[in-house]
Amino acid sequence: MPDTVPGVAGRRRYPTERALAETGGPAVGPLTRGRALGDRTGRTRLFPETASAQIDSCTVTLIRMDKNEGGVMERTFTNAARRAQIVQAAIDTIAELGYAKASFARITERAGLRSPRMISYHFTDKDDLIHQIVKEVFEAGARFIVARMQEEDTTAGKLRAYLEANLQFLREHPQEVVALTEIGPHVRDESGQPYTSQSAQEPGVRGLEALLAEGQRSGEFRDFDIRSMGVIIRGAIDAAAQRLRGEPGLDFDAYTRELVATFAHATRSC
Repeated sequence: MPDTVPGVAGRRRYPTERALAETGGPAVGPLTRGRALGDRTGRTRLFPETASAQIDSCTVTLIRMDKNEGGVMERTFTNAARRAQIVQAAIDTIAELGYAKASFARITERAGLRSPRMISYHFTDKDDLIHQIVKEVFEAGARFIVARMQEEDTTAGKLRAYLEANLQFLREHPQEVVALTEIGPHVRDESGQPYTSQSAQEPGVRGLEALLAEGQRSGEFRDFDIRSMGVIIRGAIDAAAQRLRGEPGLDFDAYTRELVATFAHATRSC
């Protein structure tokens, strides 16, 4: 797997950051990886930097505090567990009620907490909580997809694993994907403009371009336009994500088989 992807700024990279760049993360509609922040209009702004580069400041602070107090680490683990509980409750609430109705009060009720202040202790505001949701879901998706791809020795095998792992992650994490789809329309880029499906797909498309180019160099793939093929592949995955809810549904096993067969035939060298 390449350490860098064309078009990604050259700076220090973390392992999961490489994974996110290469896979584009799981397909979640009009949302790409990044840092969610609030602007003065109350909208969430999503800065195009990798979520994995962010450090859990709460945990880091607690570790330092505990070490200074004699190495007692229980508070760190307790706070990490509470944050995870709140994040999952927020995901479930957003997926069920939608982004606008997912207030701290609703999330508190879902998490079984005594007061919304318990959320405010861990997260500055709703935007801070949204940032954590985006970060965790994309990192989890990237780890899952890259692990499957790394099991393969050939480029064709990596492409097959990429397709299968993307669809499996979508099927096994419907709440997370629905929640991120709800979040999508509320995020903005650095200029304050809403993200489009094109901008959301771009990291994944560029990662696919690198993989497809590798297959052409090795002789496994035929000669084709890697940009066009990357857009087509990513679009097919995104289409599956859009079918997670609503009617008619989608047989993910059948869709996965057909998707893998389609792109095996479309890419292989004669």
